[in-house]
Formats: sequence, C-alpha cells, structure tokens
Amino acid sequence: MTKHHRKYILLTAVLLGIAFRLVYAFSETGKITLEGPITLTAGEAWALNITIDNGSVGDTLEASIINGLQVLHETLTLGTGSIALWHIPEGTITQAGESLLIITYGNDTVEQNLAVLPAEPAQVDLFSTMNSLPSYGEGETTVMILPRDLWGNAPPNDSHFSLHVQYPTGESLMYPFEYREGLGYLQLVSQGGPGRLRLSIAQDQLAASLELVQTSGVPSKVELELVPDCVLNDGRDMVTLEATILDSNAYNVVDGTLVTFTWDDGQGYGRTIDGTAMLRLPAPLQTGHFVYGASSGQAHAEPAMLEVTAERCDVAQ
Repeated sequence: MTKHHRKYILLTAVLLGIAFRLVYAFSETGKITLEGPITLTAGEAWALNITIDNGSVGDTLEASIINGLQVLHETLTLGTGSIALWHIPEGTITQAGESLLIITYGNDTVEQNLAVLPAEPAQVDLFSTMNSLPSYGEGETTVMILPRDLWGNAPPNDSHFSLHVQYPTGESLMYPFEYREGLGYLQLVSQGGPGRLRLSIAQDQLAASLELVQTSGVPSKVELELVPDCVLNDGRDMVTLEATILDSNAYNVVDGTLVTFTWDDGQGYGRTIDGTAMLRLPAPLQTGHFVYGASSGQAHAEPAMLEVTAERCDVAQ
C-alpha cells in the first residue's frame, strides 16, 4: 500500500466519523445549514451551529427539539457570519430515544433526527410476579430487573446483571437475565423445601435485594386427635378436635389452609396455624360412641371416636 493510499483511507475514516457524530443538514433551498452532534447521552449539554445563507445580523429564527413529551423552543438571533449558536445546558435533554430537531427561518424549514442514548445505570429495581411459590420444584415465578439511568431511561439490552439466589437449603446459584427493551427477566423454579428464598443483584455501585417464600405443597396427610376421648353425659364437657395437616414431604402446609371437621350430625371449619387447626365443641348429651373426622383438600384423617357414658370413663382423661 502506498503512502498516498494510506492518507486517503485515513481521510475517509475521519470523514465517516464526522458524518456519524455530527448533524450536517441543509434545508431544501440550501439556505439553512446545521452543524452539531447527531448523538448525545441523556442529560448532557448539547450545542448546534446554525448558518443562514445570505442572512443578516440581527435576524431571528425559531429552533425546537421534541424530546419525549417535552418540547424545547428558543428564538435565536443571527450574529457575525449569519451564524446562530443554540446551547442547551446539562439536564435538559433527558429522554432517551429519537428526538426531532426543527429549525425555521422565514418560510424555510429544516428537520433532523437526533439519537439520545441512555446514560449509565444509576438505579435498579428487582421484582417478581409472585411473593411465594410452592417448594420442591413445583413452583415457578418470573423475576425481573429494571436498571435505569438518572433520568429513568432503561439501558440497552446488553446489560450484564446476574441474579444471585440463596435457597432455603443454603445452596447459592447465579442466573443470567434475558433482556427486552431494557427490561431483564428470567424464570426461577423453586428448589428444596419450605423457607425463605433470598434474591439479590449487584453490579458496580448498584444493588437490590428481594425475599420470597417457598411454601409447602398441597395437603397430603391429615392427623386427627380428639381430646378427651371419653366424657360423662352431664353436659359439662367440651371436646377439642386438633388436626395436623402435612404435605407429601411431611412439611406443615401453609398457614390459613382450610380444614373441615365432621361429626354425626354436623360439620365445622378451621384454618391452620403452623400446620394445625383446632375446633372446640360441646360433648353430646346422649350416651354412646360418636365419630369425628377431618379433611383438607383431597386428604382425609382416620376417624376419631368419642365415648359418652353415664358412668365413670375407663381411662382418666
């Protein structure tokens, strides 16, 4: 390659760089010429030179930028060389995306698109579609992350946040996010038994955390206890039905699980606290044997028997 060719390639590269970075637009009549950066970062200062062919010192022109929901407008005055300078200070052009620049001089107008890029992330939110999910790999939730710059713009889809998950078993794993329009997301499946599921992210100076709960499974076993199981028929006694509800892995079901208690001529309801539901009833006045039951979901307890007698019970309660 000759020295002349090297100079030509270098000059071409420089010109292409200028074309990428600068607004260099003309009106249809060629009367208005714009020169300034065509891309900028949200929140940074920006300046534009406007040249009017055959303009006069003191003439005015209208300059506008449509940036998101805001419209910036200023009336500029031509100075020496028929040039006007429009300077926009920091913190003014804040909405990332495509903005429209409009310059009007008399009946002549020129328009130019500007690309406003998001700034570096300054804050991040971490959230999930569920606060709790069933354990043992039976539950799944969508975890999302929304990084934003100082102005609320989401970064491009090449962000590299990862989710750190600590399971109730103590095991810790890292998961990458997928991104769409600046929103990161992933599907998280439960692991292990009930307990707290701790989620966190950290990158540079940004951090966020979230805590979910892995709950036990559906009722699989009901254990019913009747206290006492023998009473006199004097109408003074109360009997207590206590049902313990377990899932298929022998963990207590979640608090608030509905339990149905049944007996010969009626039924009642309770809700679990720490896996147990209780119901107190007056003992029957008639002598005989009475059957009590308990169920939750598809799980049923072995029936419990109450003896009501007119004489002393065989076993002290």
